[in-house]
Amino acid sequence: MKTQTRPKTVTVDRYTRFCLTAIAVLLTVLIVGLWADGVPPLRGAGAAEPTRYQPQSTIEIGDMVRTQERTNEKLDQIIKLLEGGSVKVQVVQAAEAPSGGKPSETTPSETQTQTSQ
Repeated sequence: MKTQTRPKTVTVDRYTRFCLTAIAVLLTVLIVGLWADGVPPLRGAGAAEPTRYQPQSTIEIGDMVRTQERTNEKLDQIIKLLEGGSVKVQVVQAAEAPSGGKPSETTPSETQTQTSQ
């Protein structure tokens, strides 16, 4: 027994037809734009020269020197403190915050505090 199949017709409303037409037009514009650009020329592979900060005035240079001197003074104080033996540093594993935050957001427990002699 052979059944005859009827051709199925699909009706598309105006909004759907408009959307499909707009998509087709946009895709066509995209394809034409990509085709018009062509393949970009190959460039030699290599690392780019890093950009360096160039101070613009002697005031900026003076500020940089003063900042570096302050940093050196602070480092000298820390080195003297550590060499003097008046600080006891205990290294422990960082605890996780109960809220799942970063360890830096937690308060240190008694075993994690630094004590001085």
